[in-house]
Amino acid sequence: RIIGRAHTRVEALQRISQLHPDVVLIDTRLPDGNGFDIVRSIKTESAHSLIVMMSFHDSDHIRTTARSNGADGCISKADVPQHLASYIEELIADRESSSTTNTTSGSGCHSAR
Repeated sequence: RIIGRAHTRVEALQRISQLHPDVVLIDTRLPDGNGFDIVRSIKTESAHSLIVMMSFHDSDHIRTTARSNGADGCISKADVPQHLASYIEELIADRESSSTTNTTSGSGCHSAR
């Protein structure tokens, strides 16, 4: 269920602070900057939130940048309609198994191509 939407970085941080969502889906490009820059702020504000970045560009560089900035995963916008729900379920399962084994699994990034 969608509990909030934001169109800018400032709006996103305000909503996350108020709502503490389980999952944050954030674009790599926002009208007032890029999504990469606020991932660490989101993690600080709502540490339990699973952060999934999405991008029009499906590249290793985007996926690596998302992960290095603290995103739990990233997905191509082309894959969102068919694969987002299953991808989030996969990330949640990875997080749960990591918390019981203290290891991380998978790349945390998805491309159906």
